[in-house]
Amino acid sequence: MTTINVQAATSATNSYTYTVPVGAHARVHWIHVEYTSAAGVGNRQIVAEVLNASDVVVYHVSAGAVQAASLVRGYDFAQGIYREAAFTDGEIQVPFPVDMVVATGWKIRVRDSANISAADSIVASLQYRNVAQQE
Repeated sequence: MTTINVQAATSATNSYTYTVPVGAHARVHWIHVEYTSAAGVGNRQIVAEVLNASDVVVYHVSAGAVQAASLVRGYDFAQGIYREAAFTDGEIQVPFPVDMVVATGWKIRVRDSANISAADSIVASLQYRNVAQQE
């Protein structure tokens, strides 16, 4: 039997990382990020990445639009959606591979790849199905 897990966290910086716990294999359904940019001038490029146990990036996707200073924007990384090139009512959709499984000890990271300001903040939640026992 598989279980569905929902994780939520706040990061007081411009990066959030979730490590898949021991014994789990995470089939990611979605990641939602509320990104608050500080006053520091610059365009933030929000990306989602999967890193292996050695912290090597094995998957990378960027949002289709950048975020300027002093804004709150929502990012929805999810299976089976299309890639948007602009924000609609402060939200943007970004595709994540269908049935991607992230192994025990691997990491899911969301960050500003431009690294504009450590004063930015993230509220993130993600849902995944633990498929470690599934054949």
